[in-house]
Amino acid sequence: MKKLISIAAVMLISLSGTQAFAANAIDNNRTIVKIGAQFGSAYIAFSPALSIAGGCLFDIVYIQDLSTAAGKSYYATLLTAYSQGKPVARVDYANSTAGGQCFMTLVEVQ
Repeated sequence: MKKLISIAAVMLISLSGTQAFAANAIDNNRTIVKIGAQFGSAYIAFSPALSIAGGCLFDIVYIQDLSTAAGKSYYATLLTAYSQGKPVARVDYANSTAGGQCFMTLVEVQ
C-alpha cells in the first residue's frame, strides 16, 4: 500500500509541473490584416478577431519555425492569400496558456 501511495504522489508532483490549460481553435472566413516575420518565425493578424478561449498574445497567430517545410508552406500560403486579397477559409491554431502565444497548425485559402 505504501508503494502505491508513493507512486501516486510522484505522479501528482510530476503532473503539477505541466501546464494544465491548452486551447485549440478553428476559425473560418478570416481576412489577413497584418503579416510579418521576426527571428525565424512569422506572425499573422486576422479580422475578425480570433475566437480562441483565453485569447492569443497580441491577438496574432505565429508560425513557429520558418526553417521547416511546414513553416515555409504556411508562410507561402498566407503570403499568396494576402497578396491576392483572398480570405483564409480556415485557420487552426493552439496555445498552451491563456493569453499566450498561439501557433498555427493548419491553413486553407479559398
